[in-house]
Amino acid sequence: MKAGKVTKLLEITKPTLLKKISDFSLDTEKTHSGENIFRWKHIFKLNYLQEYGAKLPNSMIISICQNKGGVGKTTSVINLASALSFIGKTLVIDLDSQANLSQAFDIYLEEKDISLSDVLNDPTHVNKAIKNITDNLDIIPNHIKFDKWKRAEKSNSDIPFALRKALRDIKANYNFIIIDTPPALDLSLELALYASNYYVIPFQPKPFSLEGIANIVDEIKNISKADKTGTFEPKMLGIFINIFEKNKLSQQIFEFVAANYDVFETKISRVAAIEQAQAVKQAIFDYEEQSQASYDYFHLTFEMLKKIQG
Repeated sequence: MKAGKVTKLLEITKPTLLKKISDFSLDTEKTHSGENIFRWKHIFKLNYLQEYGAKLPNSMIISICQNKGGVGKTTSVINLASALSFIGKTLVIDLDSQANLSQAFDIYLEEKDISLSDVLNDPTHVNKAIKNITDNLDIIPNHIKFDKWKRAEKSNSDIPFALRKALRDIKANYNFIIIDTPPALDLSLELALYASNYYVIPFQPKPFSLEGIANIVDEIKNISKADKTGTFEPKMLGIFINIFEKNKLSQQIFEFVAANYDVFETKISRVAAIEQAQAVKQAIFDYEEQSQASYDYFHLTFEMLKKIQG
């Protein structure tokens, strides 16, 4: 990434940027010519330091929820989790039995392997279930046996709290925890929300997607109203527009949603690089640094943090 791009993005001078990298022991990578170059991991870290200082959040748990498939939810989890891992220690949780998130990180479990359902049955298994992805990013992966677990436990009134209990002893190890939920209004959504501080709803600006927003917002309200324990506490951070195409219809739908719901200003552009990155199991920041989507996810990440941190 060119230094000019970095300087413009951070709105600080290049000498200041170089000094900050030295101050915080952030080593730039070098080309064959020996020239220092900046990467997104430096940009995220430095921008956070500039905005909020050296203190990181503790155990900030965010669920990404949408009952409609095909809106790029899991792809967004991959990129948001990768972005946050540039700032602090991050855990992602695959709450979908299809295990698309797990597979996106090249994790393919067998039935005998410890996965999310084993952790929900017995929280003492949680450390055995965690897999490391990068220096600052871990995952609790899933397996199809999660569906059997949900069917067997659906009548147990304590089950919605199972993920919260499973995270109790490890959440202090992480600055950020991101939960990927399946495209369904079922027990998985309750598990995620009871464990979370916040939730975010991705939305693709298509006519048939409008009903999906209303459905999930209503379902979350129903879960909150039905809570008799007084412990349901997640707050909605907002709806973010995903797979955005610059055309009149997409803009009209965006304006309608923004008029009725709390919507993030940042839109994630529809670019081929996002799907290409997923095909080779990479976050967009590693696959194509100069992609518009890399800049979009940068801005979305800090817009989310601003809503939380104030």
